[in-house]
Amino acid sequence: MAVDLVELKAVLGKMEAALSSITEMDSEVLEFIDANYSELLNDQKMVQVFKSVGDAEDELQRQLNFLRIRITAGIPEFKEVCDAAA
Repeated sequence: MAVDLVELKAVLGKMEAALSSITEMDSEVLEFIDANYSELLNDQKMVQVFKSVGDAEDELQRQLNFLRIRITAGIPEFKEVCDAAA
């Protein structure tokens, strides 16, 4: 658990980094399949799975952004912490 606003900011940063890592790994999986098993990309179910994963990543990014906005609105000092770090 974060004990102060600086740690809270760091936790949010870790969440965003984790999402970025998931996005990169998803791309690696797609590239591997495209390079080695491209016929799988003719399978509409496979394509739909990749689309669903991408949509979930986009939605999670939107929700993380919304969370950061709500935290900043609800804790004015948090904005100061974020501004000081920039």
